[in-house]
Amino acid sequence: MVIRILAAVLAILAGVMCLGCGRNQELGKLAVDIYLHPEGGTSDDILLQEAVRKNLGENKLTEAGVYARVLDRIVVLNGQVQTEEAKQAAERIARATQVTVNVEGAAARTVKADDVRNRLEVK
Repeated sequence: MVIRILAAVLAILAGVMCLGCGRNQELGKLAVDIYLHPEGGTSDDILLQEAVRKNLGENKLTEAGVYARVLDRIVVLNGQVQTEEAKQAAERIARATQVTVNVEGAAARTVKADDVRNRLEVK
C-alpha cells in the first residue's frame, strides 16, 4: 500500500515538473523547452539521448530491449538483445547519431557522442 501511494505521489510530481515543458513549431522550425533535472546532464546530453533513443527505436534490430542514457556526451547502452549483430548495430547507431543545434543569433553546432559504452547483453 505504501509503495502505491509513493508511486502516485512521484507520478504527480513528475507531471507537475513537466508543466513547463513544451514544444512550439513555427514555419518548419521546432523550438524545444527542456526541463533539466540537476543531476540530468546538460541540454546537449538530453538532446543527444533523445536522438539516440529515436534512432534505436527506428531499427528492427534495436527497437526493443535497448536503453540509452547520455551523460557528458558519453552514451551508455544497457539492456538485452537477441544477437551479437543487434548489439553491434546499437553501438553503430549511437556513434552515428548527431544533433544539429541552432540557437538564435549563434552559429549552428553539431552534438554527437564522445564515446559509447556498450553494456548490452546478448541472450
